Amino acid sequence: MKAILYAGILVMLAMLVCGCTTTPPSEEKPPRTQKIPNLLGNWSGTMTGYTEGKGFIDYSGTQITMMVTGQKDRIFTGKFV
Repeated sequence: MKAILYAGILVMLAMLVCGCTTTPPSEEKPPRTQKIPNLLGNWSGTMTGYTEGKGFIDYSGTQITMMVTGQKDRIFTGKFV
């Protein structure tokens, strides 16, 4: 009878120790938002295009310039020159 009592006390102590030594769950941090770059201004470079049925086309030596005149968050407006 004493063995059963001691075994029960030992089991309860083990459960108490296991429950008291666990760490609380850590709070998840919200995803960090990336800073949106300022695209206003003139952008130029070599031209690559896409034609349906042909795919991407490299217009070797052809320069293209885009004037970005407005931007709100990730949306920008402008014109090709």
